[in-house]
Amino acid sequence: MSKTPKVFQVGLNKTGTRSIFVLFKRSGYKALHFEGGQIAESIEAAKQNGTQPLTEFEDITFFGDMESVTKESPPLESYRDFAFLDEQFPDAKFILNYRDVNKWILSRLKHRNGKYYRQYVRHYGTPDVSEISARWRDKWHEHNAAVREYFADKPGKLLEFELGVDDGQKIVDFFAPEINLNVKHWGNETQRLVEQGKRRR
Repeated sequence: MSKTPKVFQVGLNKTGTRSIFVLFKRSGYKALHFEGGQIAESIEAAKQNGTQPLTEFEDITFFGDMESVTKESPPLESYRDFAFLDEQFPDAKFILNYRDVNKWILSRLKHRNGKYYRQYVRHYGTPDVSEISARWRDKWHEHNAAVREYFADKPGKLLEFELGVDDGQKIVDFFAPEINLNVKHWGNETQRLVEQGKRRR
C-alpha cells in the first residue's frame, strides 16, 4: 500500500485556506492549519539547520496557512518555500489557491479586526494603507507567478484553485485516487464561522 503524499497549500492566506483545510480534515486526513505559526517556524528552522523539515508532524497529510506574523519579528512566509518543500518531499503535491487581488487585500486589511494589518505596519514601518496594500499587491503577483514558473515542468504536482470561481470538486478530482476527499465537506468555512458568530449574538 502506497504512502499518502503530503499536501502543501502554498497560496497566500485569506484565499480559502481554512476551507481547504476543513475539506481534508473532515474527509479523514490529518491536517494542520496555521497552528499559531508552528508550521512556518519548523520549516524555517530546518532551512537554517540543514535538517529535514516537519519531523514533528510526520503523520500529517495536509499543511495550510504556513506563516507566522508577529510584532516581535519579521514574518515567516513559508508558503514561499515551495521549492525547498518539493526537494524534501519529492512525492508531495501542492495547491496554489488565490482569489481576486482586490478582494484579497480587503480581506487581509480586515483580518482579525485589523490586528494583522497592524503587524505589517510594524514590519513595513508605515501605517499608510495604500502603501501596504501596494506592497501586498506586488507580493500577490510575484508569488503566484513564481509558483507557476517552478511547477511549469512538473505535471501533476500543482493544483491551481481560484476562490470564488472554482469549486471543491476540482480539489477532489485532482487528488483522486491517492487521496479520497468527500466534496460534501467543501464550503466557505470563514463565512460559516462568521454566520455562527452572528447567530450566537
